[in-house]
Amino acid sequence: FQEGFETLVTERRTQVLEAMGRLEGAFEVQLPESLLGEGADLERDILGRVELDGQRYAWRIELCSDPKCECENLFLVVWLPGEPQRAVFAITADGRWLVEQAGNAALTMDAVEGALVATEAFQALLGQMRVERILQKYHRSLRGPSVV
Repeated sequence: FQEGFETLVTERRTQVLEAMGRLEGAFEVQLPESLLGEGADLERDILGRVELDGQRYAWRIELCSDPKCECENLFLVVWLPGEPQRAVFAITADGRWLVEQAGNAALTMDAVEGALVATEAFQALLGQMRVERILQKYHRSLRGPSVV
């Protein structure tokens, strides 16, 4: 039974990736431009900017980098351009926020979450990134790990 189930899962994942044109080659996150935040700069890996305490911080969302991990956590990285300090927050599949790495005093979880979560655009981007994480897991199960 288990072997048959695994075969069906593999076939379904293949169908999904083929239908989306994402089966071949290395996995790359694809985001519609309409989901990018204000001040996005993809060349600098910035998906948007948020104002906190009169400063404009850059942010991006990363997928879990462990090639063996099956979690659906997303990681929000926030920083002040030109500064080395970064704050990293894990956002779990059920929407809970956890501090992974503290940044400077202005980059508290409450401040960052309050400024971003309230916006529909950020919620839409999180939704798309969750889809990308699932597709990444499908791709890994069929093609092995690839750099994102």
